[in-house]
Amino acid sequence: MYNMIPFHSRRNPVMTAFDAPFFREFFAEPGRMPMRVDVIRQEDSYQLKADLPGANKDDIRIEVKDGVLTIAAEVNASKKEEKDGYIYNERRFGSMERSFQLDSINEEGITAEYTDGVLTVTLPRIKDEDKPGTRMIAIQ
Repeated sequence: MYNMIPFHSRRNPVMTAFDAPFFREFFAEPGRMPMRVDVIRQEDSYQLKADLPGANKDDIRIEVKDGVLTIAAEVNASKKEEKDGYIYNERRFGSMERSFQLDSINEEGITAEYTDGVLTVTLPRIKDEDKPGTRMIAIQ
């Protein structure tokens, strides 16, 4: 990681403000891009919407392991426009990854869909009555 000032060595209270997630993106690892997500609570599930502009469906990996959902994507996109002598070239490449702790989620029922640069992951919730919990044992 290439940071101007290492996060662990800041002692000045003013400098600790730069530890906030908003500022970390400015000092992020080269090639690492932020992944913006929205989580929406619905009646029987959560819907996680991740912005993955420029990613191809085949370059997105969704994995569930040990109660953690990980979304990773590689982006390699370019755009070129020429109009009235004006040339515009833009390239965007890098990787992004986010992980989410799954609590009270039916992992077998998770589904995903990718449309127009937005990945939508549906996470079905386990109802309270279906959760394994404390059970009273009758003494005979």
